[in-house]
Amino acid sequence: MSLENQARLKEVIILLNKDTISLVQDADQIKDLLELIDQDIPSALKAPLESAAHLDDHFAMVRRATKNISSRAALQKDRSLKKLEIKDLHSHIQTTRNSLATLEPELRSMEDEKIRLEAQLAELNAKIQSHRAHIANLPKNIEATSLKIASTIKEDQQIKNKLSSIQSSEDEDQKVLDNVSRIRTEAIEAINHLLNQ
Repeated sequence: MSLENQARLKEVIILLNKDTISLVQDADQIKDLLELIDQDIPSALKAPLESAAHLDDHFAMVRRATKNISSRAALQKDRSLKKLEIKDLHSHIQTTRNSLATLEPELRSMEDEKIRLEAQLAELNAKIQSHRAHIANLPKNIEATSLKIASTIKEDQQIKNKLSSIQSSEDEDQKVLDNVSRIRTEAIEAINHLLNQ
């Protein structure tokens, strides 16, 4: 094989070493090079080179296969992300259930405490109302009591005056009573004496 044809075969090797998409797109260049050395190609090399020259026939399938491989990788990545998301969501559900198990008793306890405090508040409000009513009545009670004191002082003064006028005649009154008692006694004795004769 001539040096020129050997150089052309080396160019074909360079083209064959490109990535699959470029190789399929550059199939025409391979075909052109092989046509230039067609007479000088050994028979054992003809079949593989002929197939390489017609790689452009596979262009649509290669594009689809490349796209599928790329899509498969992207879809597998998406699927892995979805699995992680599902795992995270399951974990979130479990955390939420745990929170529910903790929060429900706490809520019941707080509601019970609220009921107890509301009852205390109602009792305190009733006491406040009672105290307000009592306080509101105190000035009236004080006024009524003050009037009662004034009236009682007046009555006491009247009693004192009466007592004062009566006390001045105490000795004379006693003499009157003693005299009546003496007269009664003398009359009883006289009657008894007469009856006993």
